[in-house]
Amino acid sequence: MANITLGFLNLPYMRENIQSPITAARIERRRIREGGKRKYYSRTRTTEQVSGYLENKYHILDMFWKKHEDDIEQLVSDIYEERLQQVMEGKLRIPEDNFARLARPAVPKIERMFRSFLDNREMDGMVSGVPVKAAIKGKKSALIHRKPGRQSFINTGLYRAAFRATVES
Repeated sequence: MANITLGFLNLPYMRENIQSPITAARIERRRIREGGKRKYYSRTRTTEQVSGYLENKYHILDMFWKKHEDDIEQLVSDIYEERLQQVMEGKLRIPEDNFARLARPAVPKIERMFRSFLDNREMDGMVSGVPVKAAIKGKKSALIHRKPGRQSFINTGLYRAAFRATVES
């Protein structure tokens, strides 16, 4: 049996990380080596803390799971079916140590589903307070100019980009 875990990379809210959370570790290592200073949006907050705050207040991951649970289960089921067919045909071996590895192709698809969930404003109206006031006003830390009606929870883009799904046994 495989367990799907939804979570976030734990990155500080810095200008460099907002560009691309994947390269954040490389930038951080280089900064430490060179003794450079960081440009912070917040000196104390990380994506993990922000996601915890947002989850407590808006239940984003819960709402995502409730809305897409059947889609995710079908996706994982289809991948297992496809992989098991390959095993039966002799094209693939079952990993002895971790059966959940067979479902790993589902991970990027689940991550895309979550990002689409935010981009398409699927949470609007599901929870009181969503869309958030900043989104209605078009406030965005990364931009000087405001455009009314941006998506909720996509201010700098780091929260959205730091989302990760994992499949474990």
